[in-house]
Amino acid sequence: MSETKVLRTVTGAQGDNIVYELTRKSVKNVNLRIRPDGSVAVSANRRVTLAFLDDFVRSKAEFIRAAQERCKKRAAQTNERQYISGDEISFCGRMLTLTVFFRQSRQCIVRRVGESLELYAPVDSSKDQRAAAIENWYCREAAAYLPALCRRWYPVFEARGIAYPDLRIRKMTSRCGVCQPRKGVVTLSTMLMQVPEEAAEYVVVHEFSHFLVPDHSGRFYAVVESVLPDWKTRKAMLGG
Repeated sequence: MSETKVLRTVTGAQGDNIVYELTRKSVKNVNLRIRPDGSVAVSANRRVTLAFLDDFVRSKAEFIRAAQERCKKRAAQTNERQYISGDEISFCGRMLTLTVFFRQSRQCIVRRVGESLELYAPVDSSKDQRAAAIENWYCREAAAYLPALCRRWYPVFEARGIAYPDLRIRKMTSRCGVCQPRKGVVTLSTMLMQVPEEAAEYVVVHEFSHFLVPDHSGRFYAVVESVLPDWKTRKAMLGG
């Protein structure tokens, strides 16, 4: 049966309305995510009642509001940044000062020099082109950095009988990582290049732990805590 989508509205404890898009499809769990534009998306099996889903969304009101605020701040920061000399670029939890060198060239080149980030850009380059160059740089850095973090923490899970996953890295703006236990796949976001290493390690451990417990039950977080006793502090570094 094909997917169906419908918009629903629930009222939170503070009297504010929460609009969410419900997608009915063949999934085992109820999934909620906040899109980059701040909209709320929920997917669930057709057997799950509307009353249950409305209560579920209502119970997540505080999380939703916080996530939407982060989306607004992220959009505002992106709009304000012009990708010119003096801008600050997040990298592994610290800020690098951007220096832009305009030149007669068709390509953008990015390189890190100490606590500075140098961007060599065409004289007629647009803000979007320079932003894309920075994003591509994040991707290149992530291709080496994130697998190294995974290899660092994998022995803990190897000892519990977990095979090394098929690791994928891609740009994701609303999620830091995704685990597909049945497929043996972990996908990590290039966004992790902007947070402290301790926070990125938490995401790696979080996703690896899903191979032991696929949901977000108390048993799952017990696994996470057995590996990272300070996981709550690390999670807070992600901004939510």
